[in-house]
Amino acid sequence: THKTASTTIQQVFATHREGFRRHGLIYPRMGAAQGHHGLVADWVSLPPAFTYAGGSAAAWQALARRYAASDHTILLSTEELSRGQPCMQPDLPAIRRWASAFEEVRIVCLLRDQSSFLQSVYLELAKKQAPPYWAEFLQSALRTGFAAGLHLDYAALDQRLCAAFGADAVRYVDYAAARDGGDIVERLLQAAGCDPTLPRKLGIGPVRANVSPEPLVAWVASMVARPEAACADLLQTVR
Repeated sequence: THKTASTTIQQVFATHREGFRRHGLIYPRMGAAQGHHGLVADWVSLPPAFTYAGGSAAAWQALARRYAASDHTILLSTEELSRGQPCMQPDLPAIRRWASAFEEVRIVCLLRDQSSFLQSVYLELAKKQAPPYWAEFLQSALRTGFAAGLHLDYAALDQRLCAAFGADAVRYVDYAAARDGGDIVERLLQAAGCDPTLPRKLGIGPVRANVSPEPLVAWVASMVARPEAACADLLQTVR
């Protein structure tokens, strides 16, 4: 899901793509982005830089033609797959049909507690625009079960994933435990049925990308900057 080190994970696999390939794990190069967000762009409105020529359906079918008969494990990563609001839900049953050529399909989903998740989503919004007032944002999330279109009801997300892929195919990783242990990529690989020691074998050190700003600093700066987004100088002054 969003705000569970997805950018860090994608950066690690994209940067060390060839090293992982030598160990039988392929992280396909698709488009300019490090994550595979174009695989859901048919349903989720994304910036043009994240989309693929021919659309998501053609991309899934091309993956199956190229890799399904190989003896490698294919790892795909996009947090956009977990979007839940009805108008932006990826068609999970269709994706499962396109992936049916593979010997096994496994979904690995990182989850964090809803209170810190909600705060992190708010801070992400504040990076690009003047965010909504916090009280209004919170009340909307409690009323609808979504934060900026993202699931807060993890039971509903689980139901969708299991309905499309089967309960045996879905694995969950506790984001907080993996983060505090410093081994998010290793925990993801383990849940995916891969060798969790691969990062160490490849000499990959700690990586942190797209880190949220300090919550109180970001909130105060956003209130001062309204109706614009807070700039770096203002954030530093507030800090």
